Amino acid sequence: MRYGNHWMIEPPSGWCGRKPYERQQLVVLAAVLLCAAVSTLVLPVATSLSGLSITQENSAALNQAAAISLNSVFGLVSLALIRYFDLGRWFSHRAIFALALAMAICAALANPLLEDDHYRYLWDAYQWHTQGSPYLFAPEVFFADESLAWQWQNILTGINNPELKTIYGPVLQGLFLAAYWLAPGELWAWQTVLLLAYLLGLQLLMRMGCTKNMLLAYAVHPLIMQEALASAHPDLLVGIWLLLAFWAWQKCAPILMGVVLGLAVATKVSVLVVLPLYCLLPGGVVGNTVFNWRLFGGWLMRSVTAMMVVLVLVYLPVIVHSVQRSGGVSEIESLLVFGNHWRFNPLLFRLLDELLPTAGARLFSAAMVLITCLALIAVKIRWRENWRRLPVLLMLLVLLLMSPVVN
Repeated sequence: MRYGNHWMIEPPSGWCGRKPYERQQLVVLAAVLLCAAVSTLVLPVATSLSGLSITQENSAALNQAAAISLNSVFGLVSLALIRYFDLGRWFSHRAIFALALAMAICAALANPLLEDDHYRYLWDAYQWHTQGSPYLFAPEVFFADESLAWQWQNILTGINNPELKTIYGPVLQGLFLAAYWLAPGELWAWQTVLLLAYLLGLQLLMRMGCTKNMLLAYAVHPLIMQEALASAHPDLLVGIWLLLAFWAWQKCAPILMGVVLGLAVATKVSVLVVLPLYCLLPGGVVGNTVFNWRLFGGWLMRSVTAMMVVLVLVYLPVIVHSVQRSGGVSEIESLLVFGNHWRFNPLLFRLLDELLPTAGARLFSAAMVLITCLALIAVKIRWRENWRRLPVLLMLLVLLLMSPVVN
């Protein structure tokens, strides 16, 4: 509506006393929440009712890929709607936090979608409580143990690859044990730990100055709801450590960054794959106007030293205890099997694995990731002002395409 030479900024009131643009925002927000709800609640229920199971070898991989693809589509739709309609500006930080809490509680009450990894988490905590370490024995050792309570027998039969010892680091095992103290053998206890970590991640993003659109996307994203909370994957915890490390990187605190990265590696060793990405992120020493190799070298040395000290302090008691009790060394044996043989959700690597020998495909994949990372670091140093975000996005894309295992 136009009055003279001026356009009216706010449209007239409409249905139920709300302005049309307010109704539009509500409809779009409802669509975003619907995506998260379908991903978190409807998909697991529909999967259970259809009789699909992770143990059905012929259909498990296809069903899992279809479920993850649907979650990814829902996630893309959510991100597009939030960005296009700028939904974040209609929320305060408190409102986003309250929405995230409500969505997280709903997700934590849902069942895992075609997943059985959570049985290993519960069993590892039980082993730590009863044996003093989760690294001593493979689950199959206890198959003939009739003294196990029925609850633990059911958990034991659900573990995949029971012939392998655990692959999870001591920090993560400590969190498994914390969930065990809350409620032994109950998945909801572990999901509660993840829910607290999820909310901590939201607080970190707020303190790091992320836009409200980004915060809203984190609060309702279907993949986070389903994979990190409903399916109870521990990768969310790795993400929290990496956020803390990024904050230390921005603050130019190399020792703190090294300590946090040490805890991240002791949570899940796969975090080593993404550590080079920090050289591509804005801020830190690389973000200086004039790049100084000597300054960067000293900064890097302090971070690596702090990380190694933390790893020694965390792993040494575990290794000594494992050697004394069973002769094994932590989770190294299982990690070697994981690194050499396991595949999960591979993309371009699936094609490489068909064309090349297994060892050759993995070597070629690792070489491509390393070469790309080094090239992008060089580009970042050469053109710092024009390459603030693009190298990180390209590196993440290469990791997704070339990795044998995509979590």
